[in-house]
Amino acid sequence: MQYSIVSIRDTKITLDVIHAGSDVSMTIYGGEREHIGAVTLGYLNNNSVEFQTFGVPGHKENVITEELVRLIVPEYSDTCVLSCGMHWDDISEKELHKVYQDTISLINNYLNI
Repeated sequence: MQYSIVSIRDTKITLDVIHAGSDVSMTIYGGEREHIGAVTLGYLNNNSVEFQTFGVPGHKENVITEELVRLIVPEYSDTCVLSCGMHWDDISEKELHKVYQDTISLINNYLNI
């Protein structure tokens, strides 16, 4: 399944979703240069979300992947792997906040929250 939203500077953020039983693999990418900046694997362990993150040095997508995994796993998936890569040149704090909100909206649309 694929979902997308138009974000800052008329660029698109896309969410791809693949289900494997009760597990889910998600990829979020977009901006001026799509890439992979961070990957987080999350799972339930004694009713607590545990996760491991691998990130490319200098990238900040781990902030998004970790927060979203903590949201998705307890309610929607036994195990979730989430990769993310979005880039805009010279992004401002205001634009960064908008990208963050748009990414959360994209996930919420998928989860029907």
